[in-house]
Amino acid sequence: MLYLKRNKICHRDLKPENLLIDSNYDLKLADFGFATHSQGINGNYVHYTCKGTLGYMAPEILNL
Repeated sequence: MLYLKRNKICHRDLKPENLLIDSNYDLKLADFGFATHSQGINGNYVHYTCKGTLGYMAPEILNL
């Protein structure tokens, strides 16, 4: 997660199926298909596309 934060990457599809644990119990993230630069297009940290899995989206996102 620190790597993503330092490089300003937003995963946009966090869900249990995309969280993996290796033999040392280290957490790994998978499926970066929806990942993007966290600053957005205009540098205002706003993303205007709705990406991710509907069943895991927050209600406030679905109300937009």
